[in-house]
Amino acid sequence: QAPRNLIAIQSGLNDVRALWDQPASNQPFLIYANNNDKAIGFGGGTFSFEAAVRFRQEELAIYKADKYQITDISFLPLTRQNSWTITFYEADTMTPLYSQFIDGTSLQYGIENTITLSEALEIPEGKDIIFGILADVTNYGGYDIMGVIFNQSEPGYTDLLRQKDAEFFSLYESAHESEVGAYEYNISWAMGIHLSNASSAALNDIQEYRVYANGNQVATT
Repeated sequence: QAPRNLIAIQSGLNDVRALWDQPASNQPFLIYANNNDKAIGFGGGTFSFEAAVRFRQEELAIYKADKYQITDISFLPLTRQNSWTITFYEADTMTPLYSQFIDGTSLQYGIENTITLSEALEIPEGKDIIFGILADVTNYGGYDIMGVIFNQSEPGYTDLLRQKDAEFFSLYESAHESEVGAYEYNISWAMGIHLSNASSAALNDIQEYRVYANGNQVATT
C-alpha cells in the first residue's frame, strides 16, 4: 500500500518538507472500509456476536495465481471483551477453513490490531470466503465493541452479522424491515486480511521511501 496522509510544507523559497504516515501494510491488504475515515462502535449489549466480511473468488484468484496465502488479519476492537475468535469459511457451504482463539487480555483496545495466523491459510480454488470475528462478551459486553466505518456498505459483503450458530445476514438488508431504516446500518466492518508469499518482505518491514517529482526520483529516506 502507498504511504498515507501525505502533506507538503513549504521550506524556503524553492523547497518543501514532505510528511506522511507509514502504509497500513507493505503487503497486499484486502479491506472494504476506508481506514482514513473515522470509525464508530457497534455492540449488542450482553449478546455475543460474530461480525464478518465476504471476499469474492475473482479477486482472490489474482493472488492465488502468485502463490499468496492469508497470513495476518486486522480488526478494530474498541472495548475489552472476554475473548475473540477468528474464523474463515468457504462462503457457499459455510465449511470452516481455519479458526484461531484470541484471549481478551492480549489485545490493545481502541486501535487497529494485526494478528498473525498460527498457520498460513491457502486461498481456496474458485470459492468466495467469509472472514469472521466472534466477540465473546461474557462478563463484559456493551454497545461499543467493534469498529465499523459508516456509509460504506456493500450489502452482503461488508456488513455480515450473526449470533452464535445462526446464519449470517446483511445488516443493511435486514434493517429495511426496522423502524429506523437501513440508513442506520450502512456500514463496513473495519477488518481485513493480509496476504504474503515466499518473496514477500516481513510484515510492515519498510526498507526505504522514495520521493518522486514529475516522474523523477528526487529523494530517499
